[in-house]
Amino acid sequence: MEFVDSTGTVIATYGGGKAYDSSSNEVGEPATAPVATRLLAVAPATGAGRGTATVEVSVDPTWVGDNARVFPVTIDPHIATGSGFSGTTASGSTGSADAYVDEAFPTTAEGVQDANRLLMGVRPINGANKNSATLLYFNLGDLVGSENTITAASLSLWNNYSYSCTAYGVRVDAALTPWNASTVTWNTGPQGAGTPVIRSFARGYSSSCAAGSESFDVRNIVQQWSNGTAGYYSGRANNGFVLTADGTGHHRLQAVQLR
Repeated sequence: MEFVDSTGTVIATYGGGKAYDSSSNEVGEPATAPVATRLLAVAPATGAGRGTATVEVSVDPTWVGDNARVFPVTIDPHIATGSGFSGTTASGSTGSADAYVDEAFPTTAEGVQDANRLLMGVRPINGANKNSATLLYFNLGDLVGSENTITAASLSLWNNYSYSCTAYGVRVDAALTPWNASTVTWNTGPQGAGTPVIRSFARGYSSSCAAGSESFDVRNIVQQWSNGTAGYYSGRANNGFVLTADGTGHHRLQAVQLR
């Protein structure tokens, strides 16, 4: 469902989301299920109750009634409003944006639904292995398209959880297309350019591989953004980064920095 203002501009969306119980599997994830939302009625524009809508929110009763469920169960429908729509990589964007996309919930905008963490790599969820990827964007202002020479650029990630202490490859690549942190999903997320920077690590599983920072040399990617799309040198638009992990190297991130 979309909410629009008097000019027809979408100012909020509501629908979908996920439910989760109080269990915890081997990677600390609860059992989850999609949330269904259905618009039942909209009150007339005038009179009593004007401006209100009645929405049905539901979860598969088979999932709720499964003996494996651990209660309480939380039902968390997805709503994005107000400034949530500013997290875009489109031309003119300000600040920075981040989100992750999840194969387990291919139509859920995790950038709003689950905004307090970033995931990448394969993890077991609901009895199957599902992949995830992190998207990052930094507004570099006039640097993009300036054709300046970049002498150094690094991306630092704070990895606060990994599937194990076994190091797996983490790939940082340039995103090929724009995305919006409030609406991007697994089905709509950008692909990488195919020239990733790769480092192998695992942090946060135990004291043997404690949570910590890992840095990537992204000078070549930032140089392409500096070259831009209209200059003499071959470059690309700044659509941010796509982060993925090899194998079953599930990683959870808490903070990122580009410098």
